[in-house]
Amino acid sequence: MGLANLVPGISGGTMLLSAGVYPAFIDGIAEVSTLRFRLRTLMSLGLIVGSAALAIGLFAGVVKDLVVDHRWAMYSVFIGLTLGGVPLIWRLLKPATKAAWAGYAAGFAVMALMATIQPGASDPGAGPNHAVLFFAGLAGASAMILPGVSGGYLLLILGQYLTILAAIDQAKTALLSAGGPQWELVIAAFGVFIPVGLGVVVGIVGVSNLIRLLLR
Repeated sequence: MGLANLVPGISGGTMLLSAGVYPAFIDGIAEVSTLRFRLRTLMSLGLIVGSAALAIGLFAGVVKDLVVDHRWAMYSVFIGLTLGGVPLIWRLLKPATKAAWAGYAAGFAVMALMATIQPGASDPGAGPNHAVLFFAGLAGASAMILPGVSGGYLLLILGQYLTILAAIDQAKTALLSAGGPQWELVIAAFGVFIPVGLGVVVGIVGVSNLIRLLLR
């Protein structure tokens, strides 16, 4: 999920669905947001979110470079991972009613429409716009929860994709600097992390509760 969310066009929610943990993740987020804390739920969420955060922190710079330099190979890997989950999703879908095919057609149409939108340009060197970063975190997190919708692609459309990845890579490089942590660079990166993080929390909580209701 963490690696998928680093790549525009690939859905982190689809990875959870392919791994068979999507319902548990949605129920867990919705449960915690209503201030119900069970050890089993907290452990499940901690493993998923912790692993995703670790992947993003370790590979943000690497994935950014690979997508630029080896785009065909990276997209082929993620397309293969997505298609590999089709048998599981098909078993969850059966029986395929007319409503199911209508839902598929609607989802396909939405993604086709998104694919026609030209991504906005982002400049990592520009000063952070906290309102835009909050909205980017909100939109990206909402998309991250929805299978088939790419949070990274929405960030690209909003012009914040490179800004966020550059901040993650900057913070990691500053913390691991050979001469010791460069705290001024880490603090500067938090000017991006805080508004994005707030947007992510609001987006995940809201969309998780909505999807839990719709799935039921």
